[in-house]
Amino acid sequence: MKKYFWDNAQNYFTKSAYNSDAEYKYEEAWPKYASGDYDVDVHPLSQSLGDHLEAEMLWARQRLIYMMSKWGYGPFAQYTDSCLGRINFRTQLAQAFKLTPFMDLYPTILSGQGATHASADRVLSGEEVTISGAGGTNTNVYIMAADELESIGDLSTLTVDAASNAGIAIASKRLKTVKVGDEVAEKVTSNLQQLSSKRKYKLPLITNLILGK
Repeated sequence: MKKYFWDNAQNYFTKSAYNSDAEYKYEEAWPKYASGDYDVDVHPLSQSLGDHLEAEMLWARQRLIYMMSKWGYGPFAQYTDSCLGRINFRTQLAQAFKLTPFMDLYPTILSGQGATHASADRVLSGEEVTISGAGGTNTNVYIMAADELESIGDLSTLTVDAASNAGIAIASKRLKTVKVGDEVAEKVTSNLQQLSSKRKYKLPLITNLILGK
């Protein structure tokens, strides 16, 4: 694929011509978009992707991830596969989670070693979906492809297995925040150790983070 496609993709346009065109179309349009003078569905700056090769590879990568999520393949099927990031913890009972993907996706949660909980419909970028019934009594839960998620919702009511140090392991590149508490103490029923009194953690470019003891 590299020999017959990627090595030739950049030859469509020179880097200088491609970047000059991108600057005019996307970067100079950014202030006008921010002021409301340029009304489009997609933020212009998000389309400024460097050279042509980078744009082609990003499109192909995201298309492959989308198809794997739709058909339950690879990192959306095997709980041991963490190549796209993974969030895992051990529950005391089945619970619901609100996931927000950064790209169009079929978000997936795996329970134990075989149960799959996935969105039945395509979830658009930035939209939230609720996935119910994940986990159970002393059951491992894996939120798969965490690199493609912006949010995993409010965890202030999450009940985890205290025998496993009441912790949660997070590996994600795009997760923006993890909310494990609330300003109103009575709303917090989670038993996540050392974190239930905290309000929100900003987590830019996480590679690995253990929340708990």
